[in-house]
Amino acid sequence: MRFGLAIQNDFPANLRPADLVAPMREQVAAAAEAGFSSVWMLQHYLGNLPTLQPIPTLAALAADAGDMAIGTNMLILPLHHPVEVAETYATLDHLSGGRAVAGFGLGYRENEFESFGIPWTSASPGTRSRWRSSVRCGRASRSTSPGGTTR
Repeated sequence: MRFGLAIQNDFPANLRPADLVAPMREQVAAAAEAGFSSVWMLQHYLGNLPTLQPIPTLAALAADAGDMAIGTNMLILPLHHPVEVAETYATLDHLSGGRAVAGFGLGYRENEFESFGIPWTSASPGTRSRWRSSVRCGRASRSTSPGGTTR
């Protein structure tokens, strides 16, 4: 059995997220030292808590993660352009020495979709189309990333 660490990336309003990066690094380093195999972060927008976006934060933590895989346990795929998703994950994969794992979800918060001007329902043709396009772009980008494969 393998163990992964889910890092909290949303914080109470009275805390400054930037002040919590050092403790996050310590937590990731301790997990790597303890033999954990991966570290994960989720994505949300416009919540009631200040939230660090996962990919830049994971890039900041990559050096502290040792050999652990780093990834999103849910990036809201339909809210992003497929090329942006592929390029961003390829960059994270390069910065982490091939340890990036792209984890996606369809999302469920109506306000997030509305803020991007995208129909909210996961059954909408636009959402399904963006999902398929993003997956195709992601698969194509694997050939140029250091890891070159999915995990």
